[in-house]
Amino acid sequence: VHHGLQIVLAIYLMVYNRRKLNFKYFLSGISIFAIAFILANIFNLSFNTVSDSSINMFFVSPYVATNLPILSQAYAALPFIIYLVVYFFLSL
Repeated sequence: VHHGLQIVLAIYLMVYNRRKLNFKYFLSGISIFAIAFILANIFNLSFNTVSDSSINMFFVSPYVATNLPILSQAYAALPFIIYLVVYFFLSL
């Protein structure tokens, strides 16, 4: 349901704003995703040292292996920092 609503909302926004779509909107979306990605990494690193349980926001925790089909192979094969870069660019 969650992803379905995201798709419906994205289609609605694209149709409603079809005359306004340009590279500026794309860059705005990338910047919001980059901020959320950085915050997720900060939370993953800080909450692991504070509590006994670890969190895995955006599936990018260095302490919890991801179980997503393609990303789990990249997680196992690449150094963590390279995995983060690959994850970020694949998510765009």
